[in-house]
Amino acid sequence: GTESNGSDHTASDADKTQISHGLPDAHATVVPVDDWSNRVIHVADNLLQQGGKAIGRWMPASATEFVKELAPHAMAAARKLGLSFRLLLAQAALESHWGRNIPTDQAKGSSFNLFSIKAGGNWGGERVNVPTLEYEGGVAVRKVAQFRAYASAKDSFDDYAHLIASDPRYASVKGHGDDALSFASGLVNGGYATDPEYAAKVMAIANSPMMREALQSLKNSPSTPIQSAAPEEN
Repeated sequence: GTESNGSDHTASDADKTQISHGLPDAHATVVPVDDWSNRVIHVADNLLQQGGKAIGRWMPASATEFVKELAPHAMAAARKLGLSFRLLLAQAALESHWGRNIPTDQAKGSSFNLFSIKAGGNWGGERVNVPTLEYEGGVAVRKVAQFRAYASAKDSFDDYAHLIASDPRYASVKGHGDDALSFASGLVNGGYATDPEYAAKVMAIANSPMMREALQSLKNSPSTPIQSAAPEEN
């Protein structure tokens, strides 16, 4: 996972970040809502064991809170891309481990980078340096990777929408509405991730009980205009 391949996001960025923080692979399991407190303790303990790396300032208390807080930004981004906001939330949940594993700098705090987008040479914004453990020829090598840093979760979704909308590689990602398979397959085909199971993982989270319960809670909330989530294009 280097910048030399011309990609702002390499296939194993999320996995490498997980390794660097001493966490298990975030893509491997979907944590039940009732196990959330146990996961929080597990994450905190691992972070402390890895040298006291800073925990991001924004840490949702549950999957429902994750969806509630990010839904307005996901809706706005999804409309620009002709997608359901559920799919963007699912990808953000996969990449950030439901907000628990966002690239973080001890001095600067959370990067709010929900999609694990690296800061390549064309990135003129803020960055955070995050220790990673990468594998080269089967050998573990410790490195420091630079990730894009944003002032808010809204900025993260806006930048993600701009990346997907403007990069020809991701033309097949857009305009699929609520079709999780076509959306996720488009990401893989465009090179967002080379994990052969990436599409299945995005779909699994999008269709998980956690996501369904969170979206139902959102639908029942009078403060969130969930009806505005319809994509602008097909």
